[in-house]
Amino acid sequence: MQYACAVPTGHKCRLSWWLAINKHALFELLASCTLVCQPRVQNPVEYQTCFESLQNRIRIGLPTPVMLVIGLTGSIATGKSTVSNLLRTRYNVPVIDADVIAREVVEPGTTGLKKIVDEFGLDVLLDEPLGDMSTSTSKPPKSYKTHPLNRKALGAIIFPDPAKRAKLNKIVHPAVRWKMFTEVVKYWMRGERWCVLDVPLLIEGGVWRFVAEVALVSCPKEIQLSRLMSRDSSSAEEASSRLNAQMDIDAKVPYADTVIDNSGTREELEQRVEEWVRKVELRVGGKRLDTIDVGMSWKESLRWCYGWSWWLLCWIVPPVGFCKAAWVLAAKALRCWLYPPASRVKKTD
Repeated sequence: MQYACAVPTGHKCRLSWWLAINKHALFELLASCTLVCQPRVQNPVEYQTCFESLQNRIRIGLPTPVMLVIGLTGSIATGKSTVSNLLRTRYNVPVIDADVIAREVVEPGTTGLKKIVDEFGLDVLLDEPLGDMSTSTSKPPKSYKTHPLNRKALGAIIFPDPAKRAKLNKIVHPAVRWKMFTEVVKYWMRGERWCVLDVPLLIEGGVWRFVAEVALVSCPKEIQLSRLMSRDSSSAEEASSRLNAQMDIDAKVPYADTVIDNSGTREELEQRVEEWVRKVELRVGGKRLDTIDVGMSWKESLRWCYGWSWWLLCWIVPPVGFCKAAWVLAAKALRCWLYPPASRVKKTD
């Protein structure tokens, strides 16, 4: 939900300005409180359990921060791209794709491509300039401003030499992370309640430390190998070699807060994704599912209102949101220090 208005000047206008922004939000809050306070549960024990659960969430710092940022990852042929497309198209969830950003930060004219050319020379650029310049009679000289990156030539330089590969990563990775951060800030300014970072190397690159939660799309190795052979029309040896070159999918499970099993059919995967989206929407007080109110229990109603209230507070008062986000990341770092991911076992959804 977004609220926009012109900001009046002067101390006397502050109260009226705040009410103008939050008029609809206050009405929604009253409606939410009415929904929660309906006498659905007559058992006092269940009321007590609900409030104890709320107190526990406040005590251990689990409320959603400024905006819930979830890292989505997987392995080759596990179905991560399918889940990402479902979130983007069916549920309209903001998805920040690291692969797309990695191509954007090295487009002609960018600082990233300039640093790559300075480090590896003009040979890493294509011979043909970009766009309409390629059709002109006088072609401009090779420059990072006009010529795209020749990925094949760059790969031939860096893959045999680990030191050069490390130099390239030192150029590209900070640019990708900064671009992802700016995208997250843009979605927060739009009033989004959660977003997803689609990062293939989320765990290997250490990005999992900077997201509130990690969602892993997983399947057994046998199914993974079969899908890879079918997709790329490759032999068992070639597919196994590609799988062995990556981090084992079972080794990623301890890092995940949610594991989405993709060992069945497409319909089963869509059902699991919908269940997961519903859980997240309840936590952040969202309304992306039309059936979010259908069959909502007392606990779920309380959780939805609690998440919505925290989101509203953090969005209206940004310092509160920033402090909450810092607290969540600090609590996660402390938890990982006390209980390393390798010592944890996660259940598959």
